[in-house]
Amino acid sequence: MSKIIDGKKYTVDLYRTFPPSSFGIIQLLTSKEDGKKYILKTANKFKDEKTTTFANQMLEREFNILNKIKDCKHIIKSENYEKESNEMLMQYASGGDLHYFITNNKISLFQLISYSKQLFEAVNCFHSLNVYNLDIKPENVVFLDQEHKKLAVIDFGLSQNNPMNSCYGTYGTQGFIAPEVGKHDPYMCSKADIFSLGILFKELLENTLYEKGNYIADKFQVLVSKLTVKDPNKRGDLSLIKDFLDMDEVKELLSDTEEYEFVFKSKSLKRVKTPKKSKNQKRVKTPKKSKSLKRVKTLKKSKSQKKVKSLNKTKLKKL
Repeated sequence: MSKIIDGKKYTVDLYRTFPPSSFGIIQLLTSKEDGKKYILKTANKFKDEKTTTFANQMLEREFNILNKIKDCKHIIKSENYEKESNEMLMQYASGGDLHYFITNNKISLFQLISYSKQLFEAVNCFHSLNVYNLDIKPENVVFLDQEHKKLAVIDFGLSQNNPMNSCYGTYGTQGFIAPEVGKHDPYMCSKADIFSLGILFKELLENTLYEKGNYIADKFQVLVSKLTVKDPNKRGDLSLIKDFLDMDEVKELLSDTEEYEFVFKSKSLKRVKTPKKSKNQKRVKTPKKSKSLKRVKTLKKSKSQKKVKSLNKTKLKKL
């Protein structure tokens, strides 16, 4: 199945499906020109005309916001938007989402800090442009590469472009929503994002392998606790994350590029994959006892042996 977008031809991958978003259908496309892969997000059509209009507006707003923050690092890029067909062509992330990755893998301390740094840079950048995601969670963070090194924040469908930093209403996902969200009073959009980011950091830390008492991990735990304070007036901000990343110990860890291999050997974590033992090694280490050995060990004395032994004793007495 082929598709033409902005005069360019693409092949629709019918064998690769993605879970639909709340208001959009997601498909994988391959450019016939250069073979690159892209994501096509199409607004859903509903029986209710108002809901369909709202879905179209959400997609258009997401494109406009992505276009505004296009120079930010670690943000998914939008390539094109067709208003008539309500379709948006986006950058393809080949490494899957962060939620799936940390659910099925443990990460190193180096990965924890690297991922946190990338997320900080992304949030810090779009906040400086008065854009607030309002749905930060592991499912909305993807890997641009299959080596799981480069992250990008996605899904700005619920985001707000608000110079006053004032939000009203319920946005986000249960478990990541700040306590003040959903109440009748307005709240600071930035503080809501900070809380969600803190919960995401907490999930990363819970899936990190490190030695107990590790200095960097302990400091990260303190950071998480400050970012997830229930009272938004007492909650930390992005400057706390920056201060953490500016620590000498953190900089030293991130400066070691050799750490970014799949066998991590940092000072705080020695996680070396142990090779699987061959069948021969297993046999040498834990040899099974043969039947003959067992028989020799557990052989009961026969009646004749007992008689011989008792006769010898009687002869000695006579002598």
